[in-house]
Amino acid sequence: MTTQQVDVVIIGAGLAGTTLAWQLRKLGVTFAIIDDGRLGASHVAAGLITPVTGKALRVQPDYARLLRSAQHLYRHVEQTTGCPLLDVQTTVRHLTDAKSQSVWQQRGALGIAYADATPAGANDEQSLRVPSLTLRCTYRLNVPQYLAASRAVWQAMGAYRRGAPNDAQIAQALAKPEHGLHCADGRIAAKYIVCCRGAFDRHSPWFNGLRWRCAKGDLLQIQSEQPFAPIRVHASGLWLCPTASHSAMLGATYSWDVLNNAPDADAQRFLLDKAPALTANPITVTQHLAGVRPIVGGREPVIGSVPDQPNLLLCNGLGSKGSLLAPQVTGQLARYLARGTPIAAQFSLQQRLAGLAA
Repeated sequence: MTTQQVDVVIIGAGLAGTTLAWQLRKLGVTFAIIDDGRLGASHVAAGLITPVTGKALRVQPDYARLLRSAQHLYRHVEQTTGCPLLDVQTTVRHLTDAKSQSVWQQRGALGIAYADATPAGANDEQSLRVPSLTLRCTYRLNVPQYLAASRAVWQAMGAYRRGAPNDAQIAQALAKPEHGLHCADGRIAAKYIVCCRGAFDRHSPWFNGLRWRCAKGDLLQIQSEQPFAPIRVHASGLWLCPTASHSAMLGATYSWDVLNNAPDADAQRFLLDKAPALTANPITVTQHLAGVRPIVGGREPVIGSVPDQPNLLLCNGLGSKGSLLAPQVTGQLARYLARGTPIAAQFSLQQRLAGLAA
């Protein structure tokens, strides 16, 4: 059985692993991706990029820099693959809950960055008489297309391998690097192994010391005989995002109790009950999707090497803002692997674990 030698092995071809691979490729670092081919949270992600989130209308810190990093990476992938991936969208938020209305009363649109008051009648589908904001600089990344187009590139390079190495196999590969990791079509040996396994990593003894706060999310793909307004609408803690004239995505729920990828019937009923606050169109469900968001306590991504195991690294915790955060965070990790550039303390795995142990 032949053994392929690379600089970095990435385990997991979701949003984190795929974006890290692009960053390594740009730096000339050789890599291989091992993936089991099963659909995870990234494959059902909506890919929404927005500066203002939550009922408290919090502005994402350093949004302009994060957005530039995201645009640069995703446009590069578009040019490389020939696939359109990143769409500009207008986003309207209807402030239907008490907390967001309280923020509006205290700060108003002028006090919320990237937001303008929405003129009456700006949303043809919505007649709610509530304050509304139009958010600037909002986008949608077609995440499934991004993953599929990237996988085709890795396959053409000979860098994509099918497999699902468990922790025992990873430990063996770390102890005997020359033996590498077993895949369906050979072995891969590398100096570094990076785990990008999403919510699955919370079970690993190397990473279960983090404060994981994973949340399951259900979303619906819907269609209507009437065209949807070409804007993304937020209301009642949910959103509706048009993907074509007569189709859209509706989501998403948060559940911390049952963490699996199985669509939940109660979640679908909840989303459909809330749909009239988002669109007046009669809708039908074409697909129900679910996945577990990989969230770590503090809601910041976490990257870096395992204490006392410098050749094993983690790239995880992108959560519900993954499409925005992934390019910046994986860029830091790629530079660390290529050049030894220090990782920012807020993302550092070692710093996070040390803080929890203190």
